[in-house]
Amino acid sequence: MGVLTILVASFSKMLAILVAIPSPVVSAVYVIIFGMLFVEGAKTVFTGQFDQKKATITGVSIVLGLSAGTFSGFFEGITIHLVGNTIVIGGMAAIAMTLFTEISGFRANKLRIDLAESSLPDVDDFLCQFADRHSWPDEGKNRLRLVGEEVMLSLFNEEDDGPADRKRRLVATIRPESGSAELEIVVASDDAIQGNIENRMAYLGPDQALEDEQQLSVRILSHYASSVHHRKYYGIDIISCRVEK
Repeated sequence: MGVLTILVASFSKMLAILVAIPSPVVSAVYVIIFGMLFVEGAKTVFTGQFDQKKATITGVSIVLGLSAGTFSGFFEGITIHLVGNTIVIGGMAAIAMTLFTEISGFRANKLRIDLAESSLPDVDDFLCQFADRHSWPDEGKNRLRLVGEEVMLSLFNEEDDGPADRKRRLVATIRPESGSAELEIVVASDDAIQGNIENRMAYLGPDQALEDEQQLSVRILSHYASSVHHRKYYGIDIISCRVEK
C-alpha cells in the first residue's frame, strides 16, 4: 500500500510538471517528433521501387489521416479523441491495407540452406520450381536463374575474403508481383536468422548500414534484374532483386 501511495504521488508530481510546460515548448516538441516520424515514414515508402500497391496504401492512408477530423462528429465520448487523431486513423488504415494485401496475395516461398558452393544447385532448383509454378516463359525463367546465380557468386566472393571458420546460413524468399518476382536473399549467422535479424536492424543507425550495390555484379543490373539492393549490417547481407517475367 505504501509503494502504491508513493507511485501515485510521483505520478501527480510528474503530471504537474508536464502541465506547467509552456504551450510553445510543447508545440515545438510535437513538431520535432512528428517531423522525424514523417521523414522515417517517407524513407520507408520511397526506398526501393515505388509500385502501385505501395502508392495506393500511402495515398489512401494520407487522405484518411488528413480527413480524421471529419470522422469525430459521428462518435461521442473518448472515442472522439481516437477517431479524430490523424496519426491513429492514418496508421490504422496503412496497417489494415498492408495486412489485407499480404493475406490476399500469394504466399512467399522460402528456402533455408547453408551458404556454400554446394548449395548453388538447391537455389537454382528453388527458382526453377517457382518459375514453373507460376508459368513463367523460358526467357524469364532463365533470367531469374541467372540473377540467383550471380547473387550467389557475389556472396561466395565475399565469404572468401572473410574468416575461414565463418559459417553463415542463407534464407531465400521469392514472392510473385504483377509481371515480375521479388527475390530476397538474407545471409547471416544461424542465430540471427532464427529471429534476431529484425532486432539487430532496429538498433542500427543509418551510418551503420552500408549500401553495397556497387559491389554486386554489374551484369545483374544491366541485363537480368530490373532493380538490385544490397544492404550490409555487421555480418548480415540482405539482397533484394526484382526480375521481370
